[in-house]
Amino acid sequence: MITFDDIIQVEEESIKEAIIFLMYKEKLIAEPAGAVGIAAIMANPRLFRNKNTAIVISGGNLDFSLIKSIIR
Repeated sequence: MITFDDIIQVEEESIKEAIIFLMYKEKLIAEPAGAVGIAAIMANPRLFRNKNTAIVISGGNLDFSLIKSIIR
């Protein structure tokens, strides 16, 4: 049985950092909504330490002008 114990909110800046991380380190393009899971882990690593965690990374539908603004 799968249970959900917590809801984690992340700031827009954390999502941008997650997108950049995925681009540079993992060579993946993810739209902001698809990078929220990574942003949650990056912003709260202690909550996930020593836990099995699965994250769905989705959506490569990212406008080039948005990518440029995120990288800046």
